[in-house]
Amino acid sequence: MSNKTTEQTEAQPKVSPDDLLTPYAAHVVANELFRAAGLAEIRPQMVYNYTTGQLNKGKKAIIPTELVAREGGGKQVRVRRSAVAAWAEGYIARKQANADKVKAELNGESTDAKAPANETETPKPQAPAASGGRRR
Repeated sequence: MSNKTTEQTEAQPKVSPDDLLTPYAAHVVANELFRAAGLAEIRPQMVYNYTTGQLNKGKKAIIPTELVAREGGGKQVRVRRSAVAAWAEGYIARKQANADKVKAELNGESTDAKAPANETETPKPQAPAASGGRRR
């Protein structure tokens, strides 16, 4: 009896950084990067919405995708590992920049280049006072 499984495994190429992943597997890879950066994990639905969901709406996927032919016909959405990593790095950078902005605002520092931090706000105009009587 031939050991076909071992022969097929040895003949397969080694895993490369550009593996094609399902949206679910892409979420697992993204969460590994988010944990390493100290961010909260995302749900699989987020990656699905950024890939398959966008394509189903006729829009461009937020995370670059590839359509792979199924055995029985049709296409499956796949994401390259490198595309997930690039998207996750941008996501992490935006989250960290946003957190830095919030920290600066809480510390009383201005994040707006147009207005200095010590400038007082202009008072808003008051609405006219309502008359005390009821209309009939």
